[in-house]
Amino acid sequence: MKRVSAKSIEGCSRRKFLAKMSALGGASCLGLPRVATAEPPPETSKLRLMAYPAICAAPQYVAESLLKAEGFTSIEYVKADETAPGPYVGPGKADVDLDAVTPIITYIDAGNR
Repeated sequence: MKRVSAKSIEGCSRRKFLAKMSALGGASCLGLPRVATAEPPPETSKLRLMAYPAICAAPQYVAESLLKAEGFTSIEYVKADETAPGPYVGPGKADVDLDAVTPIITYIDAGNR
């Protein structure tokens, strides 16, 4: 059998390893502040989501409590007016939509806001 020497391939002995780990353990006892800080609350507290009578929109209804935990205090559901032209996202409309982004991009590219 081959005997393992005190020196490893990288040149670190057991004594050096123990010395470094002892220093690391001692440094953890210095009493540095252990405060966990979270991100600040969102810039806006109101969020408007589209309300669809479809099962594929169910995740946004489940996410309501998670959004409130993130700092949104007012979550509104905007009913889709399918007679109005253009996308449902924009000023005076919903803030977030689960629809495809292509209609929104073409709407904005046409100069509409």
